[in-house]
Parts: sequence; C-alpha cells; structure tokens
Amino acid sequence: MKLVTRIEALVVSLILLTTTSPVIAGLDFDRSGVSLIWQGLYESVDPDNNDTDSDGVSDRFEGLAGTDPTNPESLPTLRDFEVNEREVIFRWQGIAGKMYRVERLNSVTYEWEVTMSLEPLLANGLREVLVPTSDEGGDLFRLAISDVDSDGDGLSAWEEAQLGWNDANPNSSGDDRGDFAAALFGLEASEGLLLASGERLMQQLPDTEEAARFLLRASFGPTDESIARVQELGFTGWIDEQLE
Repeated sequence: MKLVTRIEALVVSLILLTTTSPVIAGLDFDRSGVSLIWQGLYESVDPDNNDTDSDGVSDRFEGLAGTDPTNPESLPTLRDFEVNEREVIFRWQGIAGKMYRVERLNSVTYEWEVTMSLEPLLANGLREVLVPTSDEGGDLFRLAISDVDSDGDGLSAWEEAQLGWNDANPNSSGDDRGDFAAALFGLEASEGLLLASGERLMQQLPDTEEAARFLLRASFGPTDESIARVQELGFTGWIDEQLE
C-alpha cells in the first residue's frame, strides 16, 4: 500500500494515491490480502466496500495498512509535515507490526527510491522522519506500508501484535504447535480468538471456496461431502479428524 505527497518548494500539496504492494497476511484464506483478524475486528465492514469512513482511503487499503476503516482520523497518510529550507519532516501515527518506507520519485529515471525505512513498532505510536529535499524542488514522496514475518512462522508482525505475541519467536504463544497453528485454532474455536486488547473475535470457519482450495492441497480433491465437513469442523478440526 502506498500514499503519495508532493513537495513543491515551500508549498505542499497532498495527493492520496493508493496502489497495491506485496504483503504477508498469514491468516488470509479468502485471498483478499487482508488478515482475517482485521476482518474480525471490523466485522461490519466489507473490504471490497469503497470507503466506509469517507476519509479518502478505501477499506481494502485500510485493511492492508492495519488502520480503522470506521474512523476518519485513523488514516495512513503523510498529511502531517513541516517543510524547512532544505528538508521536510513527515509524521504519522504508526501501527504496531507494520513496516514503513518513505520513497521519492526520481525525476530523471521516474523510479521510486527509498529515502527512509522504518522497522515495525511493538505498539502503535508516532513515526517521524526527516528527509532532505532535492535541489530541483517539486519532490514527490509516497509512504509505502507493508507487512513482515521476521520469525517465519506464517503470521505477520501486525497479526502477532494484535495477539500480544512476538514476531521474533515462532512459539511466543506458548503453544507447542507454533504461533500460526495457535492463531488458527483460536479463530476456529467456538469461543473465538482472544486478542491482546481483551477483545474476542467471533469464530470464523471456512466458506465453500476456501474449503475446496484447502482440500485440493490436503486430500485427493474436494467432494461435496468433504467440503461440507471442512466447513463444519474448520481446517484444524478436519486435520485432527484425519489423524484419529
């Protein structure tokens, strides 16, 4: 996800331009690019909806950025800035677990170049960067937001932050099956998944398409009966049943 800001000498013009970028969303069985944890947090919001809070950023891109699609103040953009003679200071509210890059458009090659890269925070907090302006002026900047999975456990750092786990430890949940399995078991449990905030997400079981895709890889192929069984038990319950 990327948002663009243009710096023209000492005059600043904001341009919100969103484009897709590769992300890691471990709990993304519907292939929307948006974590099921985010979808569970904002259950009334459809990621395919244009813009629930009318803040100029689509619900899907808010899902990628980890921001609140129902709050127009929760906005992933370089809208807070100061322009000095030779530099610009950008500030934004950072989301735990998200990696940020400030990029400038090269006026000669027309390629985006990274001017500043920020590693994920463990908690939400203010991010601030100081970026020199070019001699020519008229700089075009954008904020690139992406996910990371430092411990390779299949969960993004943002997902682990929501769960109160550590993206540097694949077993930080304390579950011997690993963090990904622990999160998936929690999502599919009847009581739902408990987040670090104390909020509990409702149970989420696979739909027909998700069950069929799973069975293409986990069995000799889906049947109406096996699809219905996966939908009833969930991925974890179906696997446990096969092992009995």
